[in-house]
Amino acid sequence: MTTRPTPCERFYFETGDLVFQVEKVLFKVHRHFLVVISPILQDMLKLPQPSTQDRPSAYITINEATERPLFVLSESVHGWKCILALFYRTDLFDPVSYKFEDWKEIIPIAHKYLMTDIEQRGIQFLKENPPENIQLIWLVKLAQEIDSTGLYEQAIRGLAKWRMLTGEEARKIGFKAFYEVMVRRENRITGEETRGVVFSRPYMTTLRMQSYNQDHGSWHRQSSDNLNPKDLHW
Repeated sequence: MTTRPTPCERFYFETGDLVFQVEKVLFKVHRHFLVVISPILQDMLKLPQPSTQDRPSAYITINEATERPLFVLSESVHGWKCILALFYRTDLFDPVSYKFEDWKEIIPIAHKYLMTDIEQRGIQFLKENPPENIQLIWLVKLAQEIDSTGLYEQAIRGLAKWRMLTGEEARKIGFKAFYEVMVRRENRITGEETRGVVFSRPYMTTLRMQSYNQDHGSWHRQSSDNLNPKDLHW
């Protein structure tokens, strides 16, 4: 049995003029706020909408009123709640403060819909409050997604100081990022990073990398004189 969408307890206003659905949650808000912060949503709202007779199954009855979500979005419910909370504050004079777990959900949405001010605020938060350990894996993937050189460099530098990545973690960030982490790690070990030496060769000829052996489930050291991406058991 398919679960029907339910209205969001906080962001479902009778006076709202825009209904959209995220997962199984319905939001009814005032489109003005979203149009102001997102040129993408602004353009989406200008598109001609299907006739009420074309999609009768799209209508949902909420509190005896019939609603039709204009959009069915695939992002995080928590992320959208955080974004809407910027406009619908419980205390007008109390600044909204978000934690790392909140920004993880907010930034991808802000990037997708060109909410530039929100995205930049999130990036600034991550720079001032750098993630650590396993969160750095997420930071690499986010930096790749939003094409942020600053966050990418921050994440690679952090991973180089952390423990050796597992095979699964290496696959998540991709070969290029894993390679850069290993270069940074070796530079730190040899002390070359402090002397400003930068590796620019396509493949390291003297660096000894650690690659993951899937058959035995363990890391082993291997000379990179003849390094090939296939050696990393991708």
